[in-house]
Amino acid sequence: MSAQNKFIEKLRLGLAAPLTGEISHFKMLPSERRGAIKPSETRQIPVAGSVLILLYPKNDFFATVLIKRTEDNGVHSGQISFPGGKQDSDDISTINTALREAEEEIGVKPFNIEVIGTLSPLYVSPSNFEITPVVGFTNKLEKLVPNPAEVDYTIELPLKNIDKLRTNIDLQVRGNTFKQVPCFNLNGNIIWGATAMILQELLDVMENKGIKC
Repeated sequence: MSAQNKFIEKLRLGLAAPLTGEISHFKMLPSERRGAIKPSETRQIPVAGSVLILLYPKNDFFATVLIKRTEDNGVHSGQISFPGGKQDSDDISTINTALREAEEEIGVKPFNIEVIGTLSPLYVSPSNFEITPVVGFTNKLEKLVPNPAEVDYTIELPLKNIDKLRTNIDLQVRGNTFKQVPCFNLNGNIIWGATAMILQELLDVMENKGIKC
C-alpha cells in the first residue's frame, strides 16, 4: 500500500472513531465566545450547513484548500474559511451540501472527490449556523475556478509543520475587539474562529492516530 493510501485509510478510521469535538474546538475558541459554543434555548433552531475539507497530495505531503470570502455585509464577510455554505432543500445530505457548495464556490467536481468521513458538527453563534465539516480526498487538485460573487481568492494550506503557523493576535471584527485570539497565520491570512476550530479537530484526529501528513 502506498504512503498516500495509508494516510487516507488511517484518517478514515480516525474519523469513524469517537471524535474529540468540543475538546478540540476549545483550543481555538476566542475567549469572548466561550459562552456561545452551543445554541441557547432562546435562539431559533440553527441553520444547517456544511464545509468541505479537501485534502490532496502536494510535494509528497498533503494540503487543503481555503477561501477568502468577498467583502460584503455578511457576518463572515472577508474571512478565511473552508468552501461551504447553507444546506438547500434539494440537498439529500450534509455531504451533498459540502460537495455542491465547493463546486459552486471554487469549481471542484464532486465526481473527483472521495469522501472519507466527517468531523464533529460545530455551532457558530454569530450566524446561528451548525456546520458539518466533510473530509474529502482527491489524487490531483484540478484548476480552481473561484466564484467572484463569493470568493475573493483561494489559499493553499500545507498540513506539514502547520504548528509553526500558530499564534495569538488581537482582532477587530465588525467594530468588536477580540483579544489574543488563537489562530493560524499563513502569510498574513488569519485562520481563526470556526475554521480554526474545525482544522484543530482534524489535526487532533491525525495526531491521535499517529498520522503524518
